[in-house]
Amino acid sequence: LHNCRNGRALGAQQFRESFQELLPEACERLGKHWVLQTDAVEEWAGREKVVGQVFRAWDAWRVFPPLFTKGLSSLLFALVQDISFKEASIEPDERLRAKLVRWFSGIEQTNLPSECRARGLAGKSTPSNVCRARLCHFERYWHWQPGALVRLTGLKGAAHLNGQPGRLEEFDWPSARWKVCLVDGEVKSVKQENLLVVGDPPS
Repeated sequence: LHNCRNGRALGAQQFRESFQELLPEACERLGKHWVLQTDAVEEWAGREKVVGQVFRAWDAWRVFPPLFTKGLSSLLFALVQDISFKEASIEPDERLRAKLVRWFSGIEQTNLPSECRARGLAGKSTPSNVCRARLCHFERYWHWQPGALVRLTGLKGAAHLNGQPGRLEEFDWPSARWKVCLVDGEVKSVKQENLLVVGDPPS
């Protein structure tokens, strides 16, 4: 891949194109395999770190489209769930709802395969319905990122915190919760379902 940058190495470009075509399905299969290893939850942070180093190198070499490795990450670290238009349209997080509903728009249907490939979510022969599910998965996965501004909601055991603003710090794999820094500096561990994103991370 490193040799693909200048296009001078014999066969390098063909290798990159073939590799790019196979990566999405390979990442989804590997991700499913990892999820089945329920006794190795503590290894997720290590996997994310190592894979992140590889993907950052690929990004630096600029051999794939800008969003390609972000799509691969979403396939590796979370299972793709099918979603209907009805489910997308009642998503409680307004910002996320707009991102999901977009992929059900009639205007976008012909663009699903190309948008999917640009994000590292599929190869050339992936059906449109699978493309839509993966694009919605991509939107949901990357909706929550360290630094994003959030509001706590739906908490029952600590209902007094509902409505409190905060900032995402990091995802804690063993507990499957986000570390959220509240305005008073206190850090809480919160399930993703109890968070609404109200502002993007600083660029």
